Amino acid sequence: MNKETMITPLGHMLLTRKRDQLEKAISETQEGLVDLAQGDSGDGFQDGFLLETQTNVQIMENRLREIKAFLREAVVTAEPEQTDTVSLGHRIVLTLMYPSGEQELLTVVLTTTHELALLEQSFLNDAIPISPNSALGKAIYGREDGTEFSYEIEAGTVQGKLLQVGIWQYAFDTPELTFA
Repeated sequence: MNKETMITPLGHMLLTRKRDQLEKAISETQEGLVDLAQGDSGDGFQDGFLLETQTNVQIMENRLREIKAFLREAVVTAEPEQTDTVSLGHRIVLTLMYPSGEQELLTVVLTTTHELALLEQSFLNDAIPISPNSALGKAIYGREDGTEFSYEIEAGTVQGKLLQVGIWQYAFDTPELTFA
């Protein structure tokens, strides 16, 4: 399965919700544009407002097309059966040692790039969402609990160790799951 087209049930729900919000916003904005365009023309402010609003609608339509295309191809992942090997939908506790010598203990959740912008902090419980396409995500994806890893940053090599790999339950136990 291509990790570029995978999405957790939570991500699917959030992306579907975003699609619906965009469709509604575009529809309402276009209705407002029709009313405004039928009004008295000639006001430079009104013309500028119309142009800016039309540009915003185009931006929303482009984002809507991207979301719809992704949702058509997306494969909703099942809860991972292996809890000791990092994959999409896992919550990982790890340590990092930066080139500067600074150490950090982090908790991350591995989620798709499409989900990152939609995740609300309340879903994460102090975990940081990361994409499997990020440097850290690439370094840990497919690795087993307890293994060491490294990845490059501009300042040098970051060394790390996976301390705990487990299911990010919230990604799979979302009560509002409805698939279109």
